[in-house]
Amino acid sequence: MDRLTGVLRGALRDVMPPDVTVRAVLPGCTDPRFQYQPSYRRYVASGRLARGAEEGFLTVDLRPTAADAAADCATLTGDSKHCTRTELADGGVLLTSAVPYGVESVAQLSAILVRPDGTMVRAITANAGTGPDGGAPRRTAEQPLLTTAQLAALARTAGLTLYP
Repeated sequence: MDRLTGVLRGALRDVMPPDVTVRAVLPGCTDPRFQYQPSYRRYVASGRLARGAEEGFLTVDLRPTAADAAADCATLTGDSKHCTRTELADGGVLLTSAVPYGVESVAQLSAILVRPDGTMVRAITANAGTGPDGGAPRRTAEQPLLTTAQLAALARTAGLTLYP
């Protein structure tokens, strides 16, 4: 996990816009840190994004994929209408999507990279959060604080793999 966390933190320094900050959601941590979730067989790191009064979230997770798993929008995003599939020169497949979140003017953006080595990297953000009571989502920024291109760059970071 330390290797993955180090790679992620370096990638965040390279990808984040200069006016956006990211802070860990884990108590006692200032920067996002991967944690292993054995029941889901994945590593997850989450952070809160901020630009002035605007907020959002970022989640990055890594998990193994089956050799015969379909790397397509319908299978991995559940929404082929708002998704683009790109085959990469290295044999990987990149899916990017911008899906309405269910609240007016809120979008969830994602980049999913299926690496040739069998690692799936998923980076997700939205311009939404939960209300003070932890209830229904609410819009927290005019637009998501990261773009799908920035999420794709994050997902494609060398070293964000389960099989280095």
